Amino acid sequence: VRLLGAALDGDLPERMQSQGTLPGYVQVPPSGQPIVLGVDGPTSGGYPVIACVIEADLPVLAQCALREQVRFQWVSRESALLARNALHKRIRQITDPRSSEFESGGSDA
Repeated sequence: VRLLGAALDGDLPERMQSQGTLPGYVQVPPSGQPIVLGVDGPTSGGYPVIACVIEADLPVLAQCALREQVRFQWVSRESALLARNALHKRIRQITDPRSSEFESGGSDA
């Protein structure tokens, strides 16, 4: 996901040695327009990584409309893990009817 707006101009090197990347990494190419890597992103990259979108927010970012405004905020590792666990719990409730809050209870029929 390429982010548009004012170009970032800091003390970022033009190019870095290639390193492994993960979904959510926010890289800044020479244009200064940040790129958030998705699950279909490259396995290595040579641009500076300035941040990482937490796992729980990647589906939200992926569903943003073209030119939709997004904002980022720093979160602690603990907050990121709590959000990830809540996301995984919601997914389990959808994919496993036995874990639903609305079980009729008792019958395995």
